[in-house]
Amino acid sequence: MNEIDTQSLWLTELDDARKLIFLAALGHALTVVGRNSYEMFGSGVDEPEQLRLINEIMHRVMACMHRVALGKGDPALERVVASWVLGAEDPSMGRMLDCAWRTAKDAVTAPPAAATAGGAA
Repeated sequence: MNEIDTQSLWLTELDDARKLIFLAALGHALTVVGRNSYEMFGSGVDEPEQLRLINEIMHRVMACMHRVALGKGDPALERVVASWVLGAEDPSMGRMLDCAWRTAKDAVTAPPAAATAGGAA
């Protein structure tokens, strides 16, 4: 099983509440990746192809999130999301997208923060 298959399976096996947290966190992390395409110190875009790819991925992430929120999750669409995020052909873009996936996954898998400064839950 390759990494895309492993992560696809992980995503499809999440319960709906955790899946929504993951997809929301992934959407947020992808907006950060999209900023990489912006013109430095300007209002333009230096990397329109990157921005378009992020938009296409976001389209799938939000469609998946919408279906899960309606109680109509679709494992096939969830697998598509994983393949789009983790299957980038450009190595530089692939590293950024992989980082976005890991950041979102941490939102679901990281232990909850302590309720108090003393660490008591």
